[in-house]
Amino acid sequence: MSDEELSLVPQYIIAARVRCGLSQLAAIPKGAAPDTEDKLSLLCPLAKAIPRSVIGDQYARTAERQVAEALSASFVKPIYTLIEFPNEFVVDLPDVLLAFVNHYDHGWLPQFIS
Repeated sequence: MSDEELSLVPQYIIAARVRCGLSQLAAIPKGAAPDTEDKLSLLCPLAKAIPRSVIGDQYARTAERQVAEALSASFVKPIYTLIEFPNEFVVDLPDVLLAFVNHYDHGWLPQFIS
């Protein structure tokens, strides 16, 4: 992941937080080490930065319509549902966040691991 791509990550987080009525963050929070936690999707930096959401390797999901709408507007992606999560809204991650999640999950972003 290039430094340029990495610099775009906070922009998506800030946009989503503002649309949720949350304060801006000074920095992306650190997450749990990917190889030591069972619940990565709740403990990764993106999930910590965007509360009330679960971050997967391809999408974010939430039970709250307001959060889904904020993610949809921020990510410029539609809201949909999945059969396996019938009471939750799903929004695909933009390419930059997909790359971030992939690199984080592989441990290639140690600056974001606590």
